[in-house]
Amino acid sequence: MHQATTLRLQGKRSRRAQSFNVAKTKIVIFFLSAFWLFSFVNHQSSLLSLHTPSHAEKWDPLSLASAAIVAQDPVGKGSRVPDQVDLLRAAAQTQLERHSKISIDIISVGSHARPIYQEAQERFFGPKDSVRNFFRITEEDDTEADCSSKLTTSQLEKVVTFCKSRSRVLGEEFFHLKQMATHYARVQWLNKKANAIGWLCAQKRPFDGLVKALGAYRAQGTPDYLLVLDDDSWVNIDQLEVSLPSMYPAKTPYAVAGCMLRSRVREHNFTFPYGGWGMIFSRSAIENLMKPLFCYNTTDRIEDEFLRLACWRLSENSIGEQKVFREGMSVAQLMHAYVTDQPYQQVDSWNSVGYCLHSDWVWGYFANFYHISVHANTPYFSQVLEDRLQGFNGSEIYTGRRTPANDQLRRECRNEGDDMCTKNSNICHYVTPQHMEKLAWQLSR
Repeated sequence: MHQATTLRLQGKRSRRAQSFNVAKTKIVIFFLSAFWLFSFVNHQSSLLSLHTPSHAEKWDPLSLASAAIVAQDPVGKGSRVPDQVDLLRAAAQTQLERHSKISIDIISVGSHARPIYQEAQERFFGPKDSVRNFFRITEEDDTEADCSSKLTTSQLEKVVTFCKSRSRVLGEEFFHLKQMATHYARVQWLNKKANAIGWLCAQKRPFDGLVKALGAYRAQGTPDYLLVLDDDSWVNIDQLEVSLPSMYPAKTPYAVAGCMLRSRVREHNFTFPYGGWGMIFSRSAIENLMKPLFCYNTTDRIEDEFLRLACWRLSENSIGEQKVFREGMSVAQLMHAYVTDQPYQQVDSWNSVGYCLHSDWVWGYFANFYHISVHANTPYFSQVLEDRLQGFNGSEIYTGRRTPANDQLRRECRNEGDDMCTKNSNICHYVTPQHMEKLAWQLSR
């Protein structure tokens, strides 16, 4: 019995010793693992401190590539820790997306009669890091240089009368021009304006501004986005810096209206920007505007889809633009040539087409029918080749029957006047310089 008791006690002691040894081994493994982990993290941190910019610096593709290479081969001998590399790449991509600045150019269409509007825009938009150029366009840039000072009221009335008659005079080959001319400004409506002659002359001014901006791009390259605005428009640049790349990537051709109008579908399937909410062109769309067109006797051999469609539209001659085209012209040059071909002051000698478009219609026609942009993919118009223009964030006004569903689409179009334009608005129209200053102050707090 005593021997059995002794054996049991020895067994207990052996098991206790084994348990103690196991526990001791686990503790040793824990501390060794902790030491190895600390050493590894410290090594990777030292590498990142050498190859990662500080918070005060900006990430750039070269430094990101350098950091990625170091992570893939930290000691230069082919060693690699997959999880660490993946984390580094993800962090690098996040930082790149967060800190990369887009470039934006702004064309402000205004008048020397109220310079404080463009001064306010340049003051509050211009200093932004993303804004590369701010082009002030006024009467001094007009191709028809003395239009505002010499056009008479009699000539203005003749322009209106001429254009209103185009729906009866022109044939069906000019269907789109006839539809637009039907809605040309009436004399009664123009007389309500503070400066009717100034308004009429300004209908050509945006395209003088466009040619001026595109001329600058030959030397400095194209921006990621080009905004064309009236001088009483407000844009929240900080918000656009975030929304534009995600909604309308610069590498894809987009022509976007700050607020888009859609004509009555059964009357005229046509979309165009609404007034001073302006236009936004992505870099790829700008490049489409600048591409030279070689159309004569080469249509069947053109491989580039954009060029082929543009030449086909030119052959359609829907608004009479073919007469001003010269081989090698770009779409932007064609637009400008069409707009400036028939001076207002020479209305008595206009040809059968004249110039009977508001500036918004010019943007709409060339953006849609010359396929400057990708297809808008509007469900109802998916089969309409020229459905290209888009409203910013889907902002749209339908000029037909008003319904609750149509009203929901207005979005940015509601931002009209000081009372409706807040610091959270993306784009507004009819904003005073005083309110621009107020908005800038609110956003800076």
